[in-house]
Amino acid sequence: MQHRFTSALKILVLALGLLSGVLSFVTPWTVTPTSAERLQSGAPIYSAHCATCHGSNGRARTAKGKRTGATDFTSEWNTDEARGIRIITNGKSEMPSFKRKLNASEIRTVFGYVLRFRR
Repeated sequence: MQHRFTSALKILVLALGLLSGVLSFVTPWTVTPTSAERLQSGAPIYSAHCATCHGSNGRARTAKGKRTGATDFTSEWNTDEARGIRIITNGKSEMPSFKRKLNASEIRTVFGYVLRFRR
């Protein structure tokens, strides 16, 4: 009985090792940036793509922001991440889609950056 248990344990350990090896190729490890790193990397993206309408302070008081009805990020706007990422990706009303201008990571980063404007 002891031999059967030892053999089963060896097979289990071997299977877990193989599975771990396979998963390391399928899902590569990524390093999640800290909040400070996200803010720093979000600032240039925001400046280049968002500030024209939403303003450098997020208040949307620019001429284009007023004309297009841009969201004031200092107000009580919806901060749901999935919704925000969808809006940045696909656009909404006068806001253009950024799916061809920004990659998924940049979109998530700029969404995180705009959260800092909220009071």
